[in-house]
Amino acid sequence: MGTNLNIKQNLVDFSAPLEQPIPNCVTEIIKLMKNYISISPNQLTVNIYQPGQGIPKHVDTHSVFNSQIISVSLGSDVVMDFKNPLTGKVLPVLLPARSLTVMSGESRYLCTME
Repeated sequence: MGTNLNIKQNLVDFSAPLEQPIPNCVTEIIKLMKNYISISPNQLTVNIYQPGQGIPKHVDTHSVFNSQIISVSLGSDVVMDFKNPLTGKVLPVLLPARSLTVMSGESRYLCTME
């Protein structure tokens, strides 16, 4: 919603916004986040996972997104592992249901999320 992310090419076409904008109900939630984020999101991806599923190991694309990535966990608690590829250190972080996670700095640009 908002802009179209081509996951295979890691590109966003900002000149051609999607017909479906970010819904007003989400815009209201974004307003509640204003004390925690530096810029309002212009792209929204909704992932639905079944029990036992999760995201594959990755680092979010640097060039097409802002300096912060935000994530809202809705359905249940989950542990996300942040791995520093330079040191090999893994930091497991509990993301409780209905929580906001703001990733910036190393967690945004360096660590893989697993």
